[in-house]
Order: sequence, then structure tokens, then C-alpha cells
Amino acid sequence: MRMLWLASCLALAACGSGKESNEMSADGQVDLADNPLLQVSPLSLQAPPFDRIATGHFLPAFEAGMRQQLDEIEAIATDPREPDFANTLEAMERSGAILARTRKIFFQLTELISDEALVAVQAEVAPRLAAHADAIYQNQALYTRVDRLHEQREVLALDPESLQLLGLTHRRFLRAGAHLTAEKQARLRTINADMAAAEVRFQDNLQREMQASAVFVDDAQALAGLDAAALSAAAEAARSAGHAEGYLLTLEAPSSQSVLALLDNADVRAVVFEASTNRGSNGNANDNQAIVAKLAQLRAEKASLLGYPSFAAYVLEEETAGTPEAVLGLLRELAPKIRLRAESDAASMEAWLAEQGIVEPLEPWDWAYRARQLRQAGSAINESELRAYFELERVVSAGVFGMARALYGIE
Repeated sequence: MRMLWLASCLALAACGSGKESNEMSADGQVDLADNPLLQVSPLSLQAPPFDRIATGHFLPAFEAGMRQQLDEIEAIATDPREPDFANTLEAMERSGAILARTRKIFFQLTELISDEALVAVQAEVAPRLAAHADAIYQNQALYTRVDRLHEQREVLALDPESLQLLGLTHRRFLRAGAHLTAEKQARLRTINADMAAAEVRFQDNLQREMQASAVFVDDAQALAGLDAAALSAAAEAARSAGHAEGYLLTLEAPSSQSVLALLDNADVRAVVFEASTNRGSNGNANDNQAIVAKLAQLRAEKASLLGYPSFAAYVLEEETAGTPEAVLGLLRELAPKIRLRAESDAASMEAWLAEQGIVEPLEPWDWAYRARQLRQAGSAINESELRAYFELERVVSAGVFGMARALYGIE
């Protein structure tokens, strides 16, 4: 069942992902002579050949893809012809086919699979990808061509889509520091590489911490409230983690834990809640506090170099909100309303608990559990029974794939 779900996620990633295989040569090494990432897939819609892709293919493909794109970019930047949309913008858009294909597959995998070999590749390639982007968008000859086209945009008679691409590309150069001095560009390249490496370490630590913080319970009675399927999954997780018996409640991302709405035992709920909220700040090898501080410092310096008052201003320039002030304005408008609703919900739950003769205070780990009880008290629907109608294979096959067929004609 889990493999069906994984395959579904990969297949729906816009034909932009892949999975590991055990494609090895006779001496135990990955055979790179026929690296599938270096070729256009012959499958329908260029879907990745999942059965041929091995972890060992990724780093050589990244390296080949970066070399290919830098050669293509150099040819564009040194083109003796006057810059025009076709020989500059369109040529840039066509560059880097191998790298684009490899990135799509690799980063879809790292989102879905926790694997030591993939993490090692990501740790090595992340700062190199940052440096690769800088090599393109800090290329002065290339920037000069794009800047000249941008200055002439009113007389180029471009269609709206092409004009949009020109504007976005020009802004990408500015956001990469193409207009800065050589000294500031060098510092920006160092910052970008350090940020990329720190972000990989942060994500790796978080993944390890989620695994390490899973809650082990040796008594099935302490898990009262879980249905048979959830209890079986917890037992299977415990066996996979090396426990001969007992149950393991694995943590979910990003923060809320679905078992908190189901567990009858308040002590177990408290342990799960604390394990979830303390992730990354337990003072162990997976602690992310120092990395967060370093990232904040690097981001602030990057924003300052590029002329932004804050990193938030730099990021939000590309988002719908536009500015930190717009975001804060929305939060200031919503926060009082959210607080009033939360207080109202808490009052309703406390009143209902009093009616049931329950005098315990409402703790953070009780909220989802009591809210579920209150909903069920006012409804004839049993959520556990309803869940049986949404079995995973049915949801994926009839739901996700059914929607893909209906909307896009994908069979």
C-alpha cells in the first residue's frame, strides 16, 4: 500500500521525479555508462524511467547538467550578434535541459524519501547549485544583453508573455546581485553557498529528529482510542525501528499530530505533544537552534547587500503580499478574530466537559481530543467508521487518479 502511495506521488509530480533502483555493475558499483538522467525519457510524456534510476546516477547527472548549461550560457553571453529576444531570452530558457530534468526528479525524491545516500548527495550538491545559479545571474556579459533588451522593451513589440519573461529574467539578475561590485558579488556567492549548506543540514536534522522523537509505548491499553488500523501501523513502526514488541507513534510533519485527537490517555497525549513541539531544540546532535541563528544572520546580510531592509522584504517582493507591511497588516487584522474564536471554542469545550463531570483543565494536548468529542456529541456521524470508506488505495485510484483522468485526460 505504501508503495502505491509513493508511486502515485511520483507519477503526479508533473513527470518530474524518479526513484531508486539497484542498477549495479558486476563489481557492485552503479553503472553510469547508460545514465538515464542524461537522456530524454522515451516513455509517455517523458515520464522518468523509475526502474532504471539509481541514487548513484544523480551526482554525475548534476555535474554534467551544470557543465552543459554553463557552456550554453557562455555561448549566449559571447554571441557576437546584437541581443534580441530569440538569441538571448529564448536561448536561456532552452538551456540546462539535463540539469532541469535531474533537479525535478531528485528533489521530488528528497521530499518523499528519507535516505542517507540521497541526503549525502543533497549536502554535496546544494552549495554547488547555489554557485551555479550565481555563475549565470552574475555573468556580466549576459546581464548586459538582458539589461539592454529590458531598456528597449517598449519598442520591441513583444507579446505579453514574452514581455513578462523579460521582466522576470531582468529582475532575477538584480536579485542575484548582477549590479553589485565584484567584491560584494563575491561575498554574496559565499553567503548563498553557506545558506544552501545550512538549509540542507537543517532539513536533515529535522528528519532525524522526527525519527528519534517517535514515542514508544509498550502497553496497548495506553493507546486506547486508536482504531485497529492505527494500532497495527504503530506496531509495524515499532518492529521497523527494531523493537521486538510494543508500539511506536511516529511524528508527522509539519507540526500537528493526528493521534492527539484519538488517544484517550492524557499522559500519552502529553508526551506526543511535547515530542512534537520540542523538535529541533532538544540540545542533541539534531538541535537546529544554532543553524536557525546562522541562517537569520546570513539572510539579513544578503538582504542588506542587495539593498533590502530585511530578508522578508527580499522574499515577499516575489509573493502576492508584496511587502512585510502587507503581511503584518493582515496578521494584525486576523489575530484578534482568531483569538476570539479560540476563546469561544475553549469556553464551549470547558462547558461541555463540566456537563460531563470532567474537572481537568484543558491542556494544549487535550484540544484536538476534546474538540473531536464535542463534535461527535453533536453529530450522528462516527469519524472512525467514516474513515473506512476512504481506504488509501481507493482514495489514490478513484480519487487522485480519477481526478487526473477527468481534468487532464491522463490514463
